Amino acid sequence: MSENIPEWITNLALDIYKVIQQYKAMPHFHEMVNKWAENREAEIDKLKTWNEQRRLHFEQTVASDPRLQDEKAGPPEQGWQFENHLQHTEKKTESGWQHNIIHGWVPRELSNSIKPEITLLLPLSRDHELTLTEEYTVLAAVYDYGRKGTQGIPPWQWPGPDNWESPDALSSAKRSLFFESLCDAVSRLEPGEEGWLRSILDVVEEDVAKWEDVQLPQRKEQKDKAVSETRFGRYVRWAKNHCVISLIILIFVFLIGVGTAVEKFDSIVAFYHRVTGQQVQMERLEDKPIVTATATVEIAVRSEEQVNARHPYQGAVLAFGKGKEALLLLSSKDSTAKQMGMAEVRYSSELDMKPTDKAFKQPLSLLEQFEYAQVRFEIIPPDSEVLSGTVICIFNNNISIELSVPSQKMLGNLITIRHINIGEALQQHTKSR
Repeated sequence: MSENIPEWITNLALDIYKVIQQYKAMPHFHEMVNKWAENREAEIDKLKTWNEQRRLHFEQTVASDPRLQDEKAGPPEQGWQFENHLQHTEKKTESGWQHNIIHGWVPRELSNSIKPEITLLLPLSRDHELTLTEEYTVLAAVYDYGRKGTQGIPPWQWPGPDNWESPDALSSAKRSLFFESLCDAVSRLEPGEEGWLRSILDVVEEDVAKWEDVQLPQRKEQKDKAVSETRFGRYVRWAKNHCVISLIILIFVFLIGVGTAVEKFDSIVAFYHRVTGQQVQMERLEDKPIVTATATVEIAVRSEEQVNARHPYQGAVLAFGKGKEALLLLSSKDSTAKQMGMAEVRYSSELDMKPTDKAFKQPLSLLEQFEYAQVRFEIIPPDSEVLSGTVICIFNNNISIELSVPSQKMLGNLITIRHINIGEALQQHTKSR
């Protein structure tokens, strides 16, 4: 993903911010985004339930009934379909793990033709007409992605180390990941979709105006024309009708030009100081922004499971926090597991920070605030016994930090590294420059 946010997205995010400020609409955005997250969580739970019911039907009902395995016998009831099911086993051959394919009749509610779907808001598609709740959520994702370093819209926080047992902790974590995935999709939007998104902003602005009982200003252009015209053209037409304000803008542009000339002059002076031997103060390392953050995580767990595989859809999460607040989040989409012998399975994954993370472009001094780190692998069984591990983080491609994972009994799916001091390692790196 590109680290540079396209200008059209930052401009659109700014316009969304103006609407939020003008109508004091942040609580309403919170309500809508939370409603979307509830619907998304319900969709995923429905799909998991359906998958489990289908699996049990094939592996228990079909596997024990030859009649249901016979396609020529025809459907036992109207609407049943003859389909296949891939059964995972624990048997391993020289070519890899063995799978069984079960053929059989399934009732209509468990057939692939009506498998529950997860609604994807982005990329925008004519095949799915966004609801008002979804339109708010799409704009919230554009806002969060395009205005880094400002207050985000989502009303949830990543749970701290001491409140994972609270009833809402897991749900908040899930919803945070849902929204992060949506922000990640914003980064792949094309400039040609700006008009579509601005038409969504028009709809949302009308809604928040009604919600706040505020009368919208009269629009000079029709909605479809406003969507297609360029920003430059709009400014030109507006300027013709506002001569005094246009003059003020010209003066402002002139002053910006003068400011640019002053900056260049200052650069020349600084260069002169270097040539004449005068020192120019170096920018402190702690003040540089966090642009990239990657991590290699390896966890050794006591287990006799015979495994040596990569799991492409089961990743890991690494969170750095202070108190109950997550300050930096890294994640991955896959992981590996390997039996090392002596009842030890080693799990590993390569993680990175997404540009949608709130730590993006924050100063490196943020690292000095970290009090603990938490690791979660989707493929590690809950409450496992951790033998050891390492977390190697690299910030901005040149600042390496290594943390040791102590032996511990996992709390559910969480592995915790307490009392970390990345600030000390950062200071040592500064001294070595």
